[in-house]
Amino acid sequence: MFDYLLLLSIQKIQAQRTISSIYHLLKGKKSIQTIQDSYLFNLSFLFGVYSKLERRDFDEAILQLHKRHYLLFLDNENIATLTDEGAKYLEQLERKYTPLYFDGMKYDKQPEKLLQIIYLLTQTTTYLASNQNRFLPIIDDMNAQKAVKKYLKETNISMEETVINIYQDLKQALTIFPTTTSEMIVDTLTTPRQTGLTSFQLADKYSMSTDDIHLHIMHFGHYIVQQSHSGQLFQYLTYFLAKEQSTKVLTYSAKQTLTLLQKGYSLTEVAHIRKLKIATIEDHIIEIIYCNDSFNWAEFLSEEMLSMISTVIDKTQTVKLKLLKNQLPEDFTYFQIKLGLALYHKGER
Repeated sequence: MFDYLLLLSIQKIQAQRTISSIYHLLKGKKSIQTIQDSYLFNLSFLFGVYSKLERRDFDEAILQLHKRHYLLFLDNENIATLTDEGAKYLEQLERKYTPLYFDGMKYDKQPEKLLQIIYLLTQTTTYLASNQNRFLPIIDDMNAQKAVKKYLKETNISMEETVINIYQDLKQALTIFPTTTSEMIVDTLTTPRQTGLTSFQLADKYSMSTDDIHLHIMHFGHYIVQQSHSGQLFQYLTYFLAKEQSTKVLTYSAKQTLTLLQKGYSLTEVAHIRKLKIATIEDHIIEIIYCNDSFNWAEFLSEEMLSMISTVIDKTQTVKLKLLKNQLPEDFTYFQIKLGLALYHKGER
């Protein structure tokens, strides 16, 4: 799966960004550039899906794809494109791994946290239902432990029924995944009958890299969050989701700018109050556009200007600002073009 996400990302950025931008995307780097690029290249669903990714592992994976002739490095060795062989390999992987349930920008840390809850709930309820009151929690996180204890204390559902609910939901959810993935998820669970395997143990058992193991598990995590939100499965997880708001990622600095704009301050006034350059505040506005559907952008860009920018984007099929500016009237600023790009990719044209 790691190869698939890397090749898919490289295909989507079309040599208009560096390989490093993909690393920052998968890590979920909360920078204006990474957040904007994730929307610009329709990769926001992969934002932060591998937050623990090490740079050396990322570089090694890219190197291996290059050695297998799936990637071609351009003049700048940090920019790559797919070879014909790489495009064919991507098609094979796409058939294997789609549909994808990742939605990183929307769910942020929720999948990882809910997986911890499921691991702890499974362990705790199966042990207690077997009259075994002493065990070492499989998850060290104290917040997760406290949340599970609080839930079990407050719920009206019996321990036996809770075990049955977890079992039935997991069984139904895993039916849509390949057998190998289903078995892998089951192997992560700890009960009186088995101890959950670590990533290294799973990698050895299933002959996969630890990168692939992590992504398979996180993929399942995103699916259970989706199912819990929709009320289809894992309805008891809504107790834990109530404390985890599903909001799109916005940097702290952009949030401060948004607060001032909502109070009626102008762009120039916000820059003065925050002691920042106007260009920085403009970048915040672009970020806000991507993350806030209700933000009023009309004072920065007219409908006519948006239409002209959209026409040029359709014609040139590029997101490079300089190329777009060369096709537009001279009085169009780079800020307005970036704003037009953001709105274009959100479907407002």
